[in-house]
Amino acid sequence: MRNFKKLYSKKRISLLIIVVSICTISAQKIKGTVSGGGMPLPGASVIVKGTTNGTVTDFDGLYEIEANGNDVIVISYVGFKTMDIAVNNRAVIDVQMIEDTAKLDEVVVIGYGTSKRKDLTGSISSVKAEEIDKIKTVSFEGAL
Repeated sequence: MRNFKKLYSKKRISLLIIVVSICTISAQKIKGTVSGGGMPLPGASVIVKGTTNGTVTDFDGLYEIEANGNDVIVISYVGFKTMDIAVNNRAVIDVQMIEDTAKLDEVVVIGYGTSKRKDLTGSISSVKAEEIDKIKTVSFEGAL
């Protein structure tokens, strides 16, 4: 009986090791570049769909994330359409984002943040550079 318990215990441990190995083998590192309009997109969001596993592209648009071969990664960036891409056991996935000009809105930069022009109240005016060039002033503030 004692030998049976030892053998049974060894089989359980072996089975556990095999299961853990299979689980770790199925997750793989995915690398790639996210670009749009021919330029790399720094700060693009890359997330494994249905999880909290995500990352952000670096200055050169490069990313690295762990995902299973059957997962889908979701890539998003302001001004571009969100893309769902199936991993399909690939190790390198380069993505060319598609511009979404319909979602872009005029943004006004104010002294301490940004806001959409339609959301602002009060006096707002725009001055074009050509108009400033016509005026001979000593300082930028004087031109305004």
